[in-house]
Amino acid sequence: MEDVHHSNPVIQFILQLKAMFTNWKYMLSFLVNQSGSVLYTISLSYNPITIAVPITNALNFIFVVISGPLMGETTLDSISENPSRDHY
Repeated sequence: MEDVHHSNPVIQFILQLKAMFTNWKYMLSFLVNQSGSVLYTISLSYNPITIAVPITNALNFIFVVISGPLMGETTLDSISENPSRDHY
């Protein structure tokens, strides 16, 4: 994220919001996330909760497993191979 500093905390907050919403990478991930929430709400309105929630949780897991490494997140294998490295 862009490093934004201002002496007034309210103005700094507004400048940080502006920096986030003008960053296309942030907006892309935000919009994908929000579309998932919309699809979840729609699926709840058309399906019983006993079906919609497990399917949504499974899809969430699959997308996290696929998108995490694409975004550069550390995998469990690399943590176990090099336990002394700080992964947080």
